[in-house]
Amino acid sequence: MEIDQTDDLPSPTLKIPELHIWVERQVRSLTRQGVQKKTEKLVWMLSQSYFRLYPHKRPLSSPRITIPGRDQFFWGTSFHVKDLLKSFGGSHGNYKQYLILFWDFVPDNTGYDDGGKKKKGKKKRPGLTKVYVLKKRISKILDGFWSSCTSEDVIDKNTDQRITSKDLPINGICRTSYSTLTVPSLITFDRDRLDESICTEETQLTDPSGFPRYKRIQTLRSLYQVRKWIISFGGIPNLYQDYKQTPTEKNGRLYGIGELHLQRLKRDVRRIMYQGTGWWDYDFISCHLNIVQSLGRGYGVDTLVLDEYLRKRKYYNKRLSPEIGVPVDKMKRVVNSFLYGQPVSTSLYNSLYNKTLRRDKESLNRIRDHGFLTCLRCDLRNVRDEVIRRHTQGDEIVNVLEKRRSIYKVSNTGKLKKVSDRKLFSHILTGYEGWSLNTVCQDFTDVKVLLYDGWVCENQRDVSELEQRIIQYSTVKFGFPLRLRIKSEQYV
Repeated sequence: MEIDQTDDLPSPTLKIPELHIWVERQVRSLTRQGVQKKTEKLVWMLSQSYFRLYPHKRPLSSPRITIPGRDQFFWGTSFHVKDLLKSFGGSHGNYKQYLILFWDFVPDNTGYDDGGKKKKGKKKRPGLTKVYVLKKRISKILDGFWSSCTSEDVIDKNTDQRITSKDLPINGICRTSYSTLTVPSLITFDRDRLDESICTEETQLTDPSGFPRYKRIQTLRSLYQVRKWIISFGGIPNLYQDYKQTPTEKNGRLYGIGELHLQRLKRDVRRIMYQGTGWWDYDFISCHLNIVQSLGRGYGVDTLVLDEYLRKRKYYNKRLSPEIGVPVDKMKRVVNSFLYGQPVSTSLYNSLYNKTLRRDKESLNRIRDHGFLTCLRCDLRNVRDEVIRRHTQGDEIVNVLEKRRSIYKVSNTGKLKKVSDRKLFSHILTGYEGWSLNTVCQDFTDVKVLLYDGWVCENQRDVSELEQRIIQYSTVKFGFPLRLRIKSEQYV
């Protein structure tokens, strides 16, 4: 099923005129050239830092970091150097003169991605900047803009024209090659209840116990943004697409369109917003691991250790945690790194080592030498190799939603390079995930929000019946059952 294949889908974006005027005034103090372009770029970068959209990737990769306090570690952000050079004066432009108006720069912090090692006879490609942190004075000014209860303009990012909620399509799933689902294109919320939640969060900022302060600030800023949208637009846009140009591109996930989307909000923020609605949240438990288990059984691959782990997942996470020196709440990241074939190494680009383990070599060695985890990695590798082989058509990987991905890509040197098995495997598993979500919700008329591996709807459903539906439909389509487990929660 293909819906609205035009390229003019709305992309709602909130514009605060006073914020733009204020930023423009700062830009004019430095230059008279390209003021509007520089203003728009800086406004976007300020939103990036304020709402922590793209945090600094490697804030702990250097022992010489001098940012005092965990709050600043949390709020540190980085920007693409190439993008900055393009926006603020080309290769000879000094982009730092614009950034230091709003951000504190920490020169001693070497924890950043340089975009690749310097090759012989060639200049190093510019990657990400070192860490920048919003000045406290700027943060307070942005608090004033976002916490105010004034109505702002909502524009379509693609056309730069003002739009209203009436301009949205009836079905929020605007562009899809397979989905048969229907969702509202605008989600409304009780303004009074939201105001009460904001007041509660503001009061709890001074409470030293419980939730960390920097996380409360992040939650509060997201609620400010939500309230702005409700005042200005009447609700939150709820638009989705699974491709942009050709129906066979991407992996099949229905991604949210627009500046603010419920799909991308933190779980804590969504919980506050959904409180009192009576809606039901459904989620596939360990979705990709269970899909791998089902594929292994369907293709005749032994997965004894994986079966044992999934049968008592919480027990093993709790048991393995002290044995390898990893907190229980990070065990999911460890197992997911095995799922996609991430090497157990000290590579600078290994997220298991750099992000999950925080460069703890002792924990990495324990993981490498642990018998049970070694067998689990072996099971996952065997299934991964067989699944990739079964979904290979020529020089492409084709998942169950007929989404295609080339096995090869053109490298920076112009040569063909094989795409990693991790990315190919993810493309396949995400296809099964999207197929399962569409299958289980295809005749529902009360679905409100789609998540990557779950959904939110108004009414309660029998979880066991939903699981059986997936088993029945998958057995007919694939010749073997997909056994996914579903959990539910009501927002009261």
